[in-house]
Amino acid sequence: GAVLDMKLGTWKKTAESPLAGREAPVVAAVGSKVLVWGGIAGEAAADGAVYDVENDTWEKMPEAPIKGRWYAGSAVLGSRVYIMLGWPVEIATQAACFDLATRRWLQLPDAPIQARCNPGIAVQRGKIVVWGGFRPQPTDAAAFDPVTGKWRKIEEIPFVGGDWVLFYR
Repeated sequence: GAVLDMKLGTWKKTAESPLAGREAPVVAAVGSKVLVWGGIAGEAAADGAVYDVENDTWEKMPEAPIKGRWYAGSAVLGSRVYIMLGWPVEIATQAACFDLATRRWLQLPDAPIQARCNPGIAVQRGKIVVWGGFRPQPTDAAAFDPVTGKWRKIEEIPFVGGDWVLFYR
C-alpha cells in the first residue's frame, strides 16, 4: 500500500500488510489509524488489521464475532468502527463494532431489515442510519442507537436501491 502526503502531494510506500490481498473490504479511518477488515480473497475474509499512519506499522485485529463478508457498510463514531450488512446475504444481517481504543469487538443485534450488500450508511444525530444497497434492491431502512444498543425500523426510502440520501435536520 501507499500513503498520500497531502501537504507535499507525494506518495510513500507503507510497511507490508499482514493481510492477504482482497477486494471490497471495510476501510475506515479513526484519527491516524486505518482499519481494514473483511473483503473477499477467494472466499469471504474474516480477518483484519489496523494501520498506524504515523508509525508506519500494522497490527492484526482479534477475531471478529461475525462472519467474513465483503461490500459491508461501515460508520465511525468516536473510536468505534461499526460494520453492518454486506455479502453474502445469507449472513449479512449480522453487525458488530470494533473499538480501536480498547482493541475489542462488540457483537451487535442483527439488523431488522432485509439483507443487502453495499448499503448506504451514515451517522445522523448519534444514530447509524442504514438504507438502500443492492442484491436485492431493498427499500427498507433502519437506525441503530449505539447508546441503547437497539435498532429501530424507519420509513422506507421512496425509491428502489441506491445509496443516495440527503440528511438535513
